[in-house]
Amino acid sequence: MEVGQLLKKKNDVYIFVSNNFFLKNINSKYYFKNLNIINGDIFKIFNYFILIFYYFFIKLFKGMFLFSFLKKEKNQKQNLNLKKNEFRVAYFPHKGMFSQGKIKDQFYLKNKASKFYKRNIAHIEWYNSDLTNQSNEYYVKNNIPFFFWDSFSYKKQSILAVIRFFIFKLKIIQKLYKYSILIEVLTSTYQIYNSKEKIKNNFSKLKYVLVGYDLLFHNEISLAFKHLKIETISIQDRILIPSWSHIMCFDYYFTLGPESKKILMKRMNNTVKYLKKIQILKINFPLKKKNTLIKIKLNV
Repeated sequence: MEVGQLLKKKNDVYIFVSNNFFLKNINSKYYFKNLNIINGDIFKIFNYFILIFYYFFIKLFKGMFLFSFLKKEKNQKQNLNLKKNEFRVAYFPHKGMFSQGKIKDQFYLKNKASKFYKRNIAHIEWYNSDLTNQSNEYYVKNNIPFFFWDSFSYKKQSILAVIRFFIFKLKIIQKLYKYSILIEVLTSTYQIYNSKEKIKNNFSKLKYVLVGYDLLFHNEISLAFKHLKIETISIQDRILIPSWSHIMCFDYYFTLGPESKKILMKRMNNTVKYLKKIQILKINFPLKKKNTLIKIKLNV
């Protein structure tokens, strides 16, 4: 745009970009002439449906050629589900239990009868490939239950739920398309429904979710937990996060100090239900004061 502004002083400036809502406004403001009359977002929609057909094709292929194997695998998952459904607390540590050589045990309580005792918490990693040897050894050595989010079974009703949600809302669809956010909204809606299915199918008794890395935890998954009345809890991981991060969504969020709390109250007052100030030190043993505070606030 800066180059276009300089050239426009002595020349007519023509560009060839998507003719969507945002670029139309930019072009009209800077008096650029767009040679393209097509809204490029239409290709994003085609790409979205191509991915859906590809997904179903892969599933059909597996069903035709790996039926016996998948049947056996399904039975094994059903046995695991019986164990998963007993948990009241789940923990998303994010790519293992160690960060910069320090262990992520900030949520643990020492009381073995507590729901927040490490062996009573379902630890959920995103992918098998995320788990390092160090974290795997820690889980096995301490007899800690851990699972993988991408392996959870679900009823595969997410796409149908999204279609039912939007099918009679043509005006909303038209507005979303006009403002070039249709695909993004559809994708987020699908992720919310998909996450809800996974949670209900695998952790039906879940009450609390602990988040190890606040910034990279998907808001769609947080919203899925909120729909299911499961409370999410996280702790500020880095000092500068409140100033520049995207909007986060949690029920309980523990900040590192008064300035962080002040910034977060201004930026995320509508998406974080309870903001609490607390001092967190990255050390290799549980902090009694910290754990006691969390215990009091959650009434567990």
